[in-house]
Amino acid sequence: MRTFQSGPALSIERLEIIHGEPANSVFISPEHQEDFVSKLKQRCPQMKIEGSIRS
Repeated sequence: MRTFQSGPALSIERLEIIHGEPANSVFISPEHQEDFVSKLKQRCPQMKIEGSIRS
């Protein structure tokens, strides 16, 4: 996701993680998005991915 929305992530190439009830969100900018998402999917197989992941 590319966004200029303010947040602690330094890059505009960031991921938004939405979690919990009620829903909370956080923006992060891992150096290797595909690897990060792959490892997160292993730990949380029920997660949903919306949009595209950039390498």
